[in-house]
Amino acid sequence: MFSFLRPALLNDPKKALELLVKDPNFGLHLCNPNLRVDRKVVLAAVRKRGDDLEYADPVLRNDPKIALEAIKQNAYAFTFADPQLQSDPTFIEQAVSINGRTLAYMPQAQRADINLVKTAVVYDGTVLYKVAESLRDNASIVQLAVGNEGKALQWASERLRDDVPTVQMAVGTDGLALRWASERLRSDVQTVLRAVKNNGAALQYASDALRSDEHVVRTAIENEPTALQFASDTLQANKEVVYLAVRNNEVALRYASTYIKSQVGTLRATKHLGTTEALAHWIDQRHSRTEKQHLEDVIAKPTRKAAGKKPPRRGL
Repeated sequence: MFSFLRPALLNDPKKALELLVKDPNFGLHLCNPNLRVDRKVVLAAVRKRGDDLEYADPVLRNDPKIALEAIKQNAYAFTFADPQLQSDPTFIEQAVSINGRTLAYMPQAQRADINLVKTAVVYDGTVLYKVAESLRDNASIVQLAVGNEGKALQWASERLRDDVPTVQMAVGTDGLALRWASERLRSDVQTVLRAVKNNGAALQYASDALRSDEHVVRTAIENEPTALQFASDTLQANKEVVYLAVRNNEVALRYASTYIKSQVGTLRATKHLGTTEALAHWIDQRHSRTEKQHLEDVIAKPTRKAAGKKPPRRGL
């Protein structure tokens, strides 16, 4: 691509700096070796693309400021820093502080250092996958990780994936982290409720029993109406539940029972009604005035039920 450039251009520091700003494809690897010892050019290059540190002169690869600028942009640049820097405790601490992902490219000794690990997982919880196995069973470290990235739960020890505080912190950050919780906690009402309040689609990872629990399912579809697809067959045929989902997103009707879809489809065709209107009309036909008012009252209630009370279940 740069064959049209005269060699002099790539020897000119000013032109190189200009290209580093203007051309997204231009990097230190396209500079004349004479420019790879130019501090300004190298700094500009690694700030744009950290792994360009690979092409810097060895003297500059041993420069802490330049190496840290590269690592800030791309953690992988740590592997191109001079070996002397890679073994320097102060530099290692600085590198992890500015980019926690750097820990993933460090030797096992650093990945087993509790202070470095804590710094790293606060920056990016997913670094937990590279942490020493013993620390993936450390509650304080894992909770820092899942508090930052719920999906980091997948790299926690089996014991901590069955630990209520740890799992609830993870699903509170990312409801879909329920996927990596133990079977016991995917059957725990409070843990699952916390997950579906964060992301209704987490319902797919709940136990069969809780996907048949009307309170849990209602909570999920209030967050994400299409979570109806993960409810049990019984609740996909429950008029109240389907109405709540469809009222908020008509696409959710595709996950209702075949019978409800056919009835709504017929009304849409014969009475020229919208999806929600057709569903409401069908419900109106099948309920007395008193029952329909009760249905509207149920729909209007907050998701959280009064202690010990459950809304009545209605069949077709």
